[in-house]
Amino acid sequence: MTINQTRAGFRLHGSHADLHRAWVFFLAQGLIVTLLGLAAIAAPVAASMVADIFVGWILLASGAVGLFTVFRTKRAHGSFWVGVASILTVLAGALLLWRPVEGILTLSVILAGFFIAEGVVQTVLALQYRSLITSGWAWLLLSGLCDFILAGFIISGWPDTGAWVLGLIVGINLVTSGVSIIMVSFAVRDLGRSIG
Repeated sequence: MTINQTRAGFRLHGSHADLHRAWVFFLAQGLIVTLLGLAAIAAPVAASMVADIFVGWILLASGAVGLFTVFRTKRAHGSFWVGVASILTVLAGALLLWRPVEGILTLSVILAGFFIAEGVVQTVLALQYRSLITSGWAWLLLSGLCDFILAGFIISGWPDTGAWVLGLIVGINLVTSGVSIIMVSFAVRDLGRSIG
């Protein structure tokens, strides 16, 4: 065995050990995410409104920070366009807070796009982890497929289901993500035991 092979083996073993130490944190994260998802499923209209208001405040704060930056750096290259983008961000946040029902409809379309993106990411991660976490990668793949199904559900029922679909789908997404994290945490625990 060469020195390089020994170093490569040590790095691989070290990454497994790091994963094993983190399994409890993965488990806690999965349980919290699952409980939040169940709460959103139980009250989907309220969860939709909370999501709308939360995004509205985030946009307002982001736009305000952008405007502050523009006023502090008036002569900086591109500050005009940063100012325009910041004003649009403030307006978008204000509209979500002022007209939450319309905001929920808009957010439901944005959420569909998010689920498509998250589905792609989870599918790619599942395929990358397939050789490392042999018993847990399928849960990530399943979660990614659920994201694609949820995106299709939003798109096919829009705008009729807009008032409640946002909260319901966020809840379902949180539950599937939480369960997949829990299952991966157990797989990571078992992986650590096998190399320990």
